[in-house]
Amino acid sequence: MAKHLIIGLGGTGGNVICELRKRIYECHHNNEHSADDVFVDFLYVDSSKEDLLGVDKEGKHLLSFKKKWSTQGHSIALRAEQTLFIGGLESEKIANLYKYHNLNSFYTEQDKEDTARGMGQIIGAGIGGQRRRFGRMLFSNNSTGENSFNARINNRMENLRQEGKKHGDNSGNVTFHICAGLGGGTGSGTIIDAISQIRHMYSQDGNEDQYRICLYLYVPEALKNLERDKEGFYRPNGYAALSELNALSVGAYHPIDITDKREVEAEEKRIKDAGFEAAYIYTNRNYAGNQYGLDELPKIAADFLFQKLFAGISARFESNENVGASPEEINKIPVHSRKFLSFGIKRLIYPEIEIQEYASYEYSYVAAMQMIYGWPKGAQYPVAIPYDNVDVSPNEVRGTDDNHPMRQTLHLTDRMLRVDSEFFNKYKDLASKAKWSSFAQYWDGMAKRLYAQIIERVDSKDLWTSKFNQEIMKLYTNAFRGNGVDNFFTNCQSDKKFLAAEVADHIGNYLLDEWKLGNKSLMQIEKFLDILIEDCRQRYEHYDNDIANAAKLAQKYNKEANSIQDDFLNRSFLKDIFNRSTKVFEQYTVMKGKALTAQTLKVGCEFSKDIMSTIIDDLVALQADVKLFKDAMLAYVDSQDELRTTTCTPNDGGYKADAEVVKLYSPADVRKLVDFFVHEEDKQKKNILDMRSGIIDTISDGSNFSGLTTRYTDAETLQDVFNPICWQNAEYRMNDYANEEKSQKLINVNILEKLSQEADWELFIERMCKDALVLVEKDGVETDADQILTSMVQLGLPRFENQAFRTKVEEKVRGIFNGEGYNNLSVYETSDSQLVVLTGKSSFPLRYVRTIKKLKECYDEFTKNDVCNYKIVHTESFARPLPSLYNKSQEELKEELYRILLLVYCIPGIVDKERDTVSGEQRDAIACKSNASGAVHCYNRLDFPDDMPSSLIFLGGDIRKSIELLSKRESDVTIMSELVDQQIAEKYKHNTMKQELTDVIKKFLKGDVSNAYDNNSTDKELQKFVKAGDIIFEKELKLK
Repeated sequence: MAKHLIIGLGGTGGNVICELRKRIYECHHNNEHSADDVFVDFLYVDSSKEDLLGVDKEGKHLLSFKKKWSTQGHSIALRAEQTLFIGGLESEKIANLYKYHNLNSFYTEQDKEDTARGMGQIIGAGIGGQRRRFGRMLFSNNSTGENSFNARINNRMENLRQEGKKHGDNSGNVTFHICAGLGGGTGSGTIIDAISQIRHMYSQDGNEDQYRICLYLYVPEALKNLERDKEGFYRPNGYAALSELNALSVGAYHPIDITDKREVEAEEKRIKDAGFEAAYIYTNRNYAGNQYGLDELPKIAADFLFQKLFAGISARFESNENVGASPEEINKIPVHSRKFLSFGIKRLIYPEIEIQEYASYEYSYVAAMQMIYGWPKGAQYPVAIPYDNVDVSPNEVRGTDDNHPMRQTLHLTDRMLRVDSEFFNKYKDLASKAKWSSFAQYWDGMAKRLYAQIIERVDSKDLWTSKFNQEIMKLYTNAFRGNGVDNFFTNCQSDKKFLAAEVADHIGNYLLDEWKLGNKSLMQIEKFLDILIEDCRQRYEHYDNDIANAAKLAQKYNKEANSIQDDFLNRSFLKDIFNRSTKVFEQYTVMKGKALTAQTLKVGCEFSKDIMSTIIDDLVALQADVKLFKDAMLAYVDSQDELRTTTCTPNDGGYKADAEVVKLYSPADVRKLVDFFVHEEDKQKKNILDMRSGIIDTISDGSNFSGLTTRYTDAETLQDVFNPICWQNAEYRMNDYANEEKSQKLINVNILEKLSQEADWELFIERMCKDALVLVEKDGVETDADQILTSMVQLGLPRFENQAFRTKVEEKVRGIFNGEGYNNLSVYETSDSQLVVLTGKSSFPLRYVRTIKKLKECYDEFTKNDVCNYKIVHTESFARPLPSLYNKSQEELKEELYRILLLVYCIPGIVDKERDTVSGEQRDAIACKSNASGAVHCYNRLDFPDDMPSSLIFLGGDIRKSIELLSKRESDVTIMSELVDQQIAEKYKHNTMKQELTDVIKKFLKGDVSNAYDNNSTDKELQKFVKAGDIIFEKELKLK
């Protein structure tokens, strides 16, 4: 099993990761696994929250970020543990730099003073800001603890190891792939430390196939980019970074461990073994001079990386087995690394993924429109409808009494609200057990029962009415529904908010079900609630009449009862004989029952009014939730409209030289067929039902629109649920249609079948091969480039039933590249929808790349006589120049010789007289000897008095002639530089020795050097010798 950790540094690195995750998902339908026993993990490091997390300065989430990090309706965004934010550096740390030894090891107080002009405002912003030195500071500031680079790397590595164990791989071996742009501050400023920290944690222990580190680096454009190069750092950054990478590769740069917080000398913190195996570089121009858009380049890099991880790029190419990648040397000293490579890639595809995306966007747009506006009768397509035209009949919603069907459906009958003969869910069990009845039934029943009991048990008829009244009022006060009327409704008042919420939730669930089934759109539901709320408000106002009428009715019945009671008490003897008293008493009990029914109705109506007020508030809140959800849906409609408009556009097909992918299809035909699909009302309604069910199933039961509003706040959150459903349904329809009309199938199309239908297919192939050349231009001055470079080409072809045509394509590609000097074409199998041409060149020193020469010119101009700019574009202030990427010019060598010659002439024992065998004269010379490997080194004769030199470096008659002579001999300058560095380091540590050498150099400058230039103080070379002396006194011989 192959395991890979992809690391993105800065914006460019993040863009490559994003595009790579899209490619992986599109091919394998997940973000980290594949069917080929390949497992990948990711880490994206950046100082910009906008790029890393999709959050702006105000903390708002950006819709553009969600769109960028998604494909096929799925999010391919990284998880939190796969990102690392390194923005922000506390001003206190800069102010008190002496306390922070991980920072002050590479950014000293002197550095702070020298770079104040260029670093001040960017430090406050807390982002890389194209300052490489500050990018490194941000990296160091976030280098320890749980949220550090090293911690994140270890976590991702453990994840990869565990995944390997699941598949029987216990090796723990992982390949690191680091992606970055070299022109910015974050990616370019952290690349060196990312390499060195990984190598420090994961040593190869002599096994170069273990923990390989491969780089994928975008090199800034040769021509000025006005957008990216506003302050002048962009291109110099690129050259500075490449210089450091080259030095790192050849062992001339040992980076300081930025995690080391010890208070020791910086030299003690250097990481000795911090190299990499391969550095792929790419520019915006390829070997044929074709230019690519900057937005396309991350896609190209990601596609190359995808091919490398999953398609099987030749291992011989990367490991340079054809030509050893040993560096170029000067006097056996490595100076120019040849671990640099480049790549090119061009794909010809039938854009099946894009076609499916377009179809799914059309599906989602139509569905969302229907969910908002409905599907107008007789229309083939949902359209936006003004609110006033939304079809909801007021008579459907409101009625004059409890017999109206909607009142009953919504649990809004007066009988329920006054808890009369219909009951809230909260009371249903109790009502059933206690056998609650309606007010009228209860009091009628109680009156009849008491009537019978009194007649039977009370002998004195004169006591019947008083006894009845006493007993029935006990029922009213204490026994009605176990509490008495007033107490019962007092308890209802306590439950009012809960009971009102029960009604509102029921209405919300009813409307949600109506929406789910497609019976009502969101606009209809909003209008339905408008009508319902207005109806409830009118009923609320009318309750005062109901209360007054019930009171009047109670008063009427009580008056009639009193009249009957008087009649009963004044009855005559004769009436008793005929049992008239029993009938009058019965009339009295009936009337008292009616009076208590009316009185209970009055109290019930008072409660109805109270609870209706709360229900209205809850319905207003429900309507607000509906509107909020509708707004989210409208935002979703807008997003899908934009996506469907910008996908499969009319000019999308055809050949494009500046794009990584060439799409061979007809966008117009695709749009026409998909338009047919979305007008199939029955199938679209099924898709809509799936979408509604999809989001409703994600919310808790009973939460209705409040649950939707809480969970789905914008287009992004809706997209996560809706788009996968639309993708699947669109795919089903396209597959079905392909079975119905095989000539018009939109998916599962072989690219070779499409290519064979093109009359000019050979022209397609020729253009592809030219555009697939590596993404660097050769510097024409380097005439030996083609001889030293290792070149390769790979062709990816799908299986195809027409084998003869497949062979024609292969031979066409082979013939084209044989003519370009590529004689090692290899063919591999790809998916049906694509044809891939991939090229590479390896084993070249950086000076072979044309762009880098221009970057060097910008770098030289930007840093010349400007210590601030020099220190900002480099990750540390180097005591000695890094190896040049180019063979040094005479002027460059002179710049080094001003210092070297002063020390050579002034350190005792280095220069002595020797006989020149050519001229026979005695001349100043430096003694040299060779070591076992053949490398030549200068030495001080006083250190080795008995040694005989194996060779000599002759100087000129004076220092002026010496600099002119030696400025044409780079190898001699190199070994002289090594000698004086070694002499200074070993012999001039103490103040006494430093002062002695200082005095000698000052005397030498005033005497021999000045005389060599005829004591002309305005001579520029003499001035440079004087300046070199001043630098030696200040930096190398400064007294402690």
